[in-house]
Amino acid sequence: MALTVSDELLVLLAVIFVLSGVLRRYFGSDVPRVERKLAKARDYGLLSEVATAPSEQAATFVRDLLRSKGIRSTTAPDDNGTTQHVLVFPKDAQAAADVLLHGTED
Repeated sequence: MALTVSDELLVLLAVIFVLSGVLRRYFGSDVPRVERKLAKARDYGLLSEVATAPSEQAATFVRDLLRSKGIRSTTAPDDNGTTQHVLVFPKDAQAAADVLLHGTED
């Protein structure tokens, strides 16, 4: 069975269409995927995240440690409810990081 010119053209266009979709999927830009990740990220308003804890008890321990050093902090649950985030004001973020990493406040 021989293909006519119009049939060959349709097959060629179909192959080009499928190939362009495959190439776009594997070699395309990551920008849309990054934008989707950022859209899912939690917005804490004026607060900055300084730590993530595996439980509410661990997050409370970190929060109390920061408060004992004079750093105002709070906790917020993750969307899945299994982890907790420790949040501070941006001006206190470096001091909080110093306390958490080195045990001292500069």
